[in-house]
Amino acid sequence: MKIPAATLEFWAEAGFSPATRDEVARVAELMGRTPPADYQEFLLSHGFVEWDIDIPDTFQWRLRGEGQDVVKSSSVTHLEPVRKMESYLRHGRVDDPSRGLPQFPAEFFPIAGTAGQDAILMELAPEHGRIWYWPEREDPWGTGDNTELGFVAESFTAFIEGLRLGD
Repeated sequence: MKIPAATLEFWAEAGFSPATRDEVARVAELMGRTPPADYQEFLLSHGFVEWDIDIPDTFQWRLRGEGQDVVKSSSVTHLEPVRKMESYLRHGRVDDPSRGLPQFPAEFFPIAGTAGQDAILMELAPEHGRIWYWPEREDPWGTGDNTELGFVAESFTAFIEGLRLGD
């Protein structure tokens, strides 16, 4: 996986440590399936990292549907740590609306975040491993303003390698 030298240097200086096998196993348990190999390898090599806010790493996401085809960009700020994944699942899955908000589709899993409260999701089914952008909304999933997911990449590797440093 190709990662810019400046990003690797920032992670080294910040002291991020690789995820443990137990942490990766917990991610798999939370996902309800084995994470894609590239995501596991990244976690075991780099851990639950953050990106340098002074040098944003941006990605593009595409929103298609109902007469629109829009390409926008956002910046990734961090990979979600296990405790945040647990919180999302306690409070944000659409399979139990009584849990509270935010709510995203049940076949997706939060793996990263942006400077706002938007999430970068990994698709669990039917195309396991694809990456999507979810602009967090207060409405329950599929209602009101909470109906949009923007496609980002076919895989975690494509997501990481598609980041543009400093844009």
